[in-house]
Amino acid sequence: MRDPKLIDLSKQQSEAEWQATLDSFFLAATPKVFEWMRWVIALAALGYVQRKTGSAGLAVLLVAGHALVLFYFNAYFMRFEFRGLSVRRPRAARIASLSLSGLLGFLTYIVVRASVDAVLMAQP
Repeated sequence: MRDPKLIDLSKQQSEAEWQATLDSFFLAATPKVFEWMRWVIALAALGYVQRKTGSAGLAVLLVAGHALVLFYFNAYFMRFEFRGLSVRRPRAARIASLSLSGLLGFLTYIVVRASVDAVLMAQP
């Protein structure tokens, strides 16, 4: 795992430290969310054109696009190492951290997929 991001859920911080942490998070997360929204728009546009044309090539491209987004989210969230979970053994803590990261990646994909489907359903 390259460049792991440590998230210590048991860390004690003052209110000012928590505010600085939140500020830092939102400054980093907001551009990333809007980048992902562009991906949603691109997938929805591909889906719309594929639905209108029935193109097999676009269908393959759409499936590949969804697969790439799923793998990207999985890889993105696997960079986060969660500590401070209520697990005593190091191996179990690592498995719990990986499971949480994987769940975050999968749920993010589900939200993106639902967004793409909502945009497609809104089209005439």
